Amino acid sequence: MTVPGYTKIVTFGGIQQASGVFIAESTGPEYIVEHLNLNPLPKGVICISGGAKEFPRQIVKPTVNLIREAIVPTAYDRDLLIIDGGTKAGVMEIIGNEFGRARESRLGDPIFLGKTQDNLNDTPQESRLPMLMGFVPERRVHHGKTKRSPQEKYADLDPNHTHFVLVLGVKDWGEEVEYMFSFIDYLAGMKHLPVLNIIANGGRITIKEAYHAVQQGRPLVILEGSERATELIIAALDRIPQNELRKLLLKLNIAQDDKHISECLTWLKAIADYDQGQGEVTRFDLLSQEPEEFKQIILSRLT
Repeated sequence: MTVPGYTKIVTFGGIQQASGVFIAESTGPEYIVEHLNLNPLPKGVICISGGAKEFPRQIVKPTVNLIREAIVPTAYDRDLLIIDGGTKAGVMEIIGNEFGRARESRLGDPIFLGKTQDNLNDTPQESRLPMLMGFVPERRVHHGKTKRSPQEKYADLDPNHTHFVLVLGVKDWGEEVEYMFSFIDYLAGMKHLPVLNIIANGGRITIKEAYHAVQQGRPLVILEGSERATELIIAALDRIPQNELRKLLLKLNIAQDDKHISECLTWLKAIADYDQGQGEVTRFDLLSQEPEEFKQIILSRLT
């Protein structure tokens, strides 16, 4: 039986492996740091929220370029922790591919990615590889040799992530978000790490993550042109009336029932209010602005 705090090596075939820790409501964020051996801590955090299966093909290339030319080199140069949804889909798979590509080009060979308490990382901090961590609901993903019911659908973990936090006791996608942002808040508050949240495409859960970011007072970057959730957030920032936002939610198939529509409208209003107040929301045009400009945005927000 899997219990909170249990750590395991997640295998992907060949020699590719990652460290995983199982957490529940009673598991504190410091437990993740200890049992995934994150000390010494990185110098900053980028949380990337975005689309999975419905990630549009036409924005894949500019997204790859942005991650390859701005996010990956900055993560290496500044010793950053990257946090996302961890599955082999959409923007998370693109991030994984680019970090995997960078590791192989810098080291020459695939590497043992994850380290646990029993297999400590002796690499000096100044030369260690950036950590790529995915938060997932444990019962919704394949991990290792875990048996799953053939009647239910499960997602694959991305093999280029170095660490996974598998949340026990949650039933569906999106319920792991509170745990992820509790961990981020711990790193920012207790450990004083700068945090930047990036929004790329996505659906209802992405809007929820953007809402959590502004609730914590974090700088937020919206990748304009990446469609779906970013369209809605930008419309909210432009103070589009709620009845028009409701229509857009339905048109983009982000929310259909009254409960989810109401939640999204509440989250969108909070993001817009944050932008109008003391918050820091930056729009970056994915299709026209250069990766170097984005790199400068990252550096300015994480100093």
